[in-house]
Parts: sequence; C-alpha cells; structure tokens
Amino acid sequence: ILILITLFFALIIVISSFLRTFTLFITSRISAGIGNDLSTEVFSKTIYQQYEVHANRNSSASISILTNEMQATVNSVKIGLQLCSAVTLLIFIISTLFVLNIEIALTSIFTFGMVYSFVSFKSSKKLNFRSRIIAESNRGLVKEIQETFGGIRDIILDNNQSYYIKRYSDIDKKKRYSEADNDFIALSP
Repeated sequence: ILILITLFFALIIVISSFLRTFTLFITSRISAGIGNDLSTEVFSKTIYQQYEVHANRNSSASISILTNEMQATVNSVKIGLQLCSAVTLLIFIISTLFVLNIEIALTSIFTFGMVYSFVSFKSSKKLNFRSRIIAESNRGLVKEIQETFGGIRDIILDNNQSYYIKRYSDIDKKKRYSEADNDFIALSP
C-alpha cells in the first residue's frame, strides 16, 4: 500500500506541476497581451493629439509613461494573476501533504529540488538570450518614441500615425512576449 500511496503522490505532483506550468504560461501571455494593448493604445492616443499639444508637452514625460509607468502597470497585472494561481496551488499542495506521509513528502522535495536545480542550470542561456532581446527592444522603443515625437508635425500633416503605431506596437510586442517567456522559464516548476 505504501508503493500505491507513493505513486499516487507522485501523480499528484506531476499534475500539480503541469497545472502550475500551464497557469504560469497563460498568466504571462495574458499580462504581455494586456501590456501591449495598453501601451499601444497610450502611444496611439498620444500621437493622434493636435500638434499644439505636442509642442507644449515635455516629451520626456511621454517617454516615461510609455516605458516605465506602463511596465509597472503590466507588472501589477502579472503579480495579481500569479498570486491567484499560487494561492490555489498552495492550498492543494498543503492539503495533499497533510493527507500523505511526511517521509514521502521529504523524499519528493529532495528529488524535485535536484530536478529544479538541473533545469535552472539548463535554462540560464535562454534567459540571457531573451534578456538581450528585451534590452534591445527597450532601446528600440525609446528610439521609436523619440523619433515619432521629433517628427510629430510631419506625421500629423501626412496623417501617417497608423504607420508609427504599427512600428511601435511591433517592438513593444516583441519586448513584452520576451519578458513573458523569461517569466515562464524563470518561474516554471
């Protein structure tokens, strides 16, 4: 019967890990999508304003909103989603540990700790690669914002806002989905 309980516990852990990985993937992607939508909408509303508004505005404030403050908003959404899934998972894990044997739980913790260490070591290259993409995208976003605001008069006169919104959105999407991938790799069970 001990082997049966051990197998049952191992199955529960595998299912739990799968659910955690799945919810982490989904929450990261939802956060990235929300962030891209919000950021693109703010950028769109900004460049569709009248030229006089742009001439009287400090472009540094707009850049700050589109980069730093937008990232803080996205992080808040992501943390809220991750908190909900983590609390749910914690309740199930604690319940299972109370039901089962403590020796089995300790053996499982040791085994999974070794697996986590191995996976962490292997995933560090992917994290570094995506971090470079994020850094390049951040520079690209700031450059795109500065170039757009620098030429806002011509953009408004030519009615070419949609072209710049698309360029901005593409760079922002690449950045946010790379961040989501990094979160997924870093936080996966």
